[in-house]
Amino acid sequence: MNIKKIPASLRDLIATGFVSLIILICIIVITRLLAQGLGPEKFGAYSLARTVVKTIITFAILGMNVAIPRYLAFHSNNPEKQKAYIFYGSGGVLVISLFFILVSVVFPNTVGLFLFGRAQSRFLLYGTLILMIAHTLHMLTYAFFRGKLRMKYANLFQVLNIGLIPLFVALIWARTDAPTVLWAMGIATIAVIALPFLWQFIGSAFAINRSTSQEMKEIYGYSLPRVPADIGLGLMFVCGPWLAARMGDIREAGYFVVGQSVLNLISTILEAIGLVSLPYFARLSGSRERDALRAQVSVLIGFALHAGIFATVQLFIFADWITVLWCGPEYAPAIPLMRVILASAGAYALYVSVRGAIDADEVKAINTRNIWISLLFGVVVTVILYMLGLKTLSLAIGLSAGIGMLGLLSFVFLHKRFSLELNKYNLILLVLINLTMSVLALLFKYFVPLSKISIIYIPLLEFIFISIYIFILKLRKVFWVEIFFKKIMG
Repeated sequence: MNIKKIPASLRDLIATGFVSLIILICIIVITRLLAQGLGPEKFGAYSLARTVVKTIITFAILGMNVAIPRYLAFHSNNPEKQKAYIFYGSGGVLVISLFFILVSVVFPNTVGLFLFGRAQSRFLLYGTLILMIAHTLHMLTYAFFRGKLRMKYANLFQVLNIGLIPLFVALIWARTDAPTVLWAMGIATIAVIALPFLWQFIGSAFAINRSTSQEMKEIYGYSLPRVPADIGLGLMFVCGPWLAARMGDIREAGYFVVGQSVLNLISTILEAIGLVSLPYFARLSGSRERDALRAQVSVLIGFALHAGIFATVQLFIFADWITVLWCGPEYAPAIPLMRVILASAGAYALYVSVRGAIDADEVKAINTRNIWISLLFGVVVTVILYMLGLKTLSLAIGLSAGIGMLGLLSFVFLHKRFSLELNKYNLILLVLINLTMSVLALLFKYFVPLSKISIIYIPLLEFIFISIYIFILKLRKVFWVEIFFKKIMG
C-alpha cells in the first residue's frame, strides 16, 4: 500500500476518523469519571449545563459551522474572498454571543431560573457562559481550517479542545462540583484556542474592503436559512433533559443525558465523515463534477446504512450493560431511556454522515426543512404518549421517533437528488447478517455474566463482529466496500 497514492480526501478522512476515535475514548472516560465523582445530582446539573451550552451555540453560531467551510472550499483559489467570508461570518457570531452574555450578566437570576430551574445557580450560569465562549471560538477556528482543507490543524485543535482538555479537567476536578468543572474546561480551552482564532480573524479583518460586501450577502444568504436547522436539532436534544428535570428532579435530566450521550458518541465517530466530506463535496459541486459527486454520495450512503443498522442492533442489545459499566449501578434507572433512545442510532448515524453532502451541493436549507418536520413529528408522538401516562419515557420515544424521521428524510432526498439505485445496498444481506449477529450477541449475554471484566469482553466481541461483517460484505462484493479497499490499496 502506497500512502501517497491514497486520495487526499481519504487520507483526511482516515486521520479525522482516528482523531474521532481518540475523542470517543476521552468522552467515555470523562463521562465515567464525572458520573462517579459528582454523583447523580451534581452530574445531572453538569449534563444539563453541557446541553444548554450546545443549545445556545446552535442559536449563536448562525449556521457558520457549515457556511464558512463550504464557502472557503468553494472558493479555494481566491484567498481574498476567503478572508471576507472568515471576517463577516465570525463577526456575526461574536455579536450574537456577546449579546447573550450581556443579558445573562445583567439578569443572572432570571436566565439561571429559565435554564436550570434555579434562580440561585449564578456560579453554574457563569461556568456555562465560559464554556460557551470556549466552544464558540473552537467551532469557528475549526471551521476556518476545515474550509481551507488544513485538516492537520483542525484535527489537532479538535483532539485538544474536545478530548484531552476535558479529560484533564475530569481527572483533577471530578470530585468537586459542576460549576468548577465547567469553569476549568472553559478557561483551559480558551487558553488554547484564543490565539489561533484571533490570528485568523484579525488577519482577515485587515484584508476587508468595500468590494467584499457581496461576500457578506452570500455567506449570510446561505447560513441564515440553516439557523433554524441548528435550533431544531438543538431543541430535539435539549427538550428531553430540560423537561425531565421539571417532570421529576435534576437526576432525571442526568439519566436522560446518559441515554443521549451514546448518540453523541455515534456523532463523534461519524462526524469525521461529514466534516471532511462537506468541503471536498463542495469543491466537486463548484467544479461541476457531477458524476464523481454522485459516486461518492452513493458510497457514503452505503456505508452509513450498513454501519448504522449494525450499531442500532448491538447498542440496543447491550444498552443495560453499557449503562452500568459506563456510569455505575446507581444509573440503572437510565436503562429504559437508554434503550429507547438507542433505537434511533442507525437513523442518527445516517443523518450525521450525509448532512454534509446535502449542504455541500444544495444552497436551499434542505436539512432545516427535514429537521423541523422531524421535530414536529417527535413532539406529536411525545404529547400523545405523555397523555397516555408514560411521562419521561414519552420524551425518549419522541426523540427516537424524530431522529428516525430525520434519517429517513435525508436518505430520500439524496436518492432523488442523485438518482441513486436502491438495489445497490444489498438490504436483504444486511438484514440477514444483523439478525445472525443479534442472536449471537444475546447468546453471549446469556452465557457470560455481567462483571467489571465485561468492559474488555464487549469491545472484543464487537471487533470480531465488525471484522466478520466487513469480510462478508467484501466477499459479496458490496460496492462501497470494494471502492474503499480499492482506494486504500491503490
